[in-house]
Amino acid sequence: MKEIRTKDGRILYKDDKGHWLKKGSDVRDPNKEDQIAKAQAEADRLNGKERNEEVKGLIFGNARITSTFTDIDGYSNKKSEASMLKELAKSVRKYSKSEAGALEDMVKFNEINQAPYDGGGYILEWEEVPGAGRFDDDDNYESADAKWYVHIRFNH
Repeated sequence: MKEIRTKDGRILYKDDKGHWLKKGSDVRDPNKEDQIAKAQAEADRLNGKERNEEVKGLIFGNARITSTFTDIDGYSNKKSEASMLKELAKSVRKYSKSEAGALEDMVKFNEINQAPYDGGGYILEWEEVPGAGRFDDDDNYESADAKWYVHIRFNH
């Protein structure tokens, strides 16, 4: 297993699926964690505790915050994956300094890997796109120049 030490002293290692984990973190059943997180998110939505807000730094950026996880997605017009991830890290910092630091370390150590949905709670994925678009609340279509669509979900 590959280990790295971050600038704030944390030790991270890469698991079999290519995910960076904190040294000494528990090994859990990702399917059970995901079921619990989904149930809690639904309870938050029904109880009015879930909130959505605009994310600064991303084109059409949106954050969905529940008591168990934060889900952020949006578009970037940066030229490379590394610069897009740095931009994402700046946007994520408001919600989680440790997650933002992990993204910065991923770029710093040139370990740029996606973590697609695998039944667990963590997701980091992106894809190259020809542009950005969305419908506003009045069903008017808005568009913008973009090169990447990016999505990240992390637990609290």
